[in-house]
Amino acid sequence: MQSCYVFFQNSAIKRQTSREPLLALVGYQSFKETPVLGENNYSSYEVKDDKVPFSSFSLPDGFRTERHFEEELTVAAELAGRLLKAVEAIYAGLGLEVNTDTDELEAIITNVAESVQRNPYTWMYICHEKHKESYLIEHAFRTGIYSLCIGVVSGLDLKQLTELGVAATLSDVGKIKIPKLILEKVGALNSAEHAVIRVHPLEGRKLLRNFTQLSDVIVEVVVSHHEQVDGQGYPAGLQGESLSTAARIVAIADAFDAMTSERSYAGARTISDAVGILWQRKDIQFDSALVERFLILVGTHPVGSAFERQDPQTRATILEPDLEFSRAGSACYRVMLEEQNKTTRIETIFVSATEAEFYGTGISLSALHPLEFCSKLALSQRANLLKLVR
Repeated sequence: MQSCYVFFQNSAIKRQTSREPLLALVGYQSFKETPVLGENNYSSYEVKDDKVPFSSFSLPDGFRTERHFEEELTVAAELAGRLLKAVEAIYAGLGLEVNTDTDELEAIITNVAESVQRNPYTWMYICHEKHKESYLIEHAFRTGIYSLCIGVVSGLDLKQLTELGVAATLSDVGKIKIPKLILEKVGALNSAEHAVIRVHPLEGRKLLRNFTQLSDVIVEVVVSHHEQVDGQGYPAGLQGESLSTAARIVAIADAFDAMTSERSYAGARTISDAVGILWQRKDIQFDSALVERFLILVGTHPVGSAFERQDPQTRATILEPDLEFSRAGSACYRVMLEEQNKTTRIETIFVSATEAEFYGTGISLSALHPLEFCSKLALSQRANLLKLVR
């Protein structure tokens, strides 16, 4: 079966200069009962007990957020809406195979990159809002945002960030050429369907070369975002330093969002699972240093995580690490604190009760019970956050 699979994939690559229908190419019906070990949904991956050593990670020297979370949120929310519309327009144009202007997309992504530079945690929070029915466009959006976050903590300049963001948002554009009965199939993909899915980076390159004026740098990131550092990726089996930094960043962003999103053929995994899988796959599938930089941003208490206690009734929603105190060796976060019969406010609170007592903050995460992470729970707090900055 493996030899058949390789044949189908190689045939798909050769098809780039032909117009042979994808379904006919792989003999779709004759292999419909053959199972496959996941595409990029990682549903078959088991998370090992290996602890991710967050305590050994550190942000790059000189990294600072220029604005607090709540100060950047209003700007970020407006830019997010514009970016989603721009991505949708690009995908629609390329789906019709007409010449497509990407200038507006590039301009918006430059503005988004500047916002991410000011505070990446605001954008990590925005990425929690997900709708299964618009997965392709939203996945493109979130892959772009996560890539920009990694790029910022990796020290990329604004021009590099713009190229990275454009490439990341268009990385799956080739999927618009994949038949919907495969792309939206309920349940696991079989080997023939999997072979078709693997054509999408090449389809993306063809669309971008034929119908846009985007640079070769951007196009090559699109075609290589499923390559692996060990050379076992696709479509060309590139490895190590032959992969651009941008391609290695997009690979991580794409995988993290795929794992934590609900799709027709796989349920969403927890952030904790996704973090564990990224860590397990470093130096195999993903660049180790880039994985560490992304996991620093995700952290042990991801943005949007909520904690509460009943007496007195208190809820704390994580907004961002407090970098000033964290750099002094204390694990602490800025949170939106909601207490019964009190005004919502933002405070710095510590993980341990000892530190909280020492700094006189009066409350710690250890005194609260974590709630099951839920993007709707986090998003329900947005109105209160916006009120705080008006």
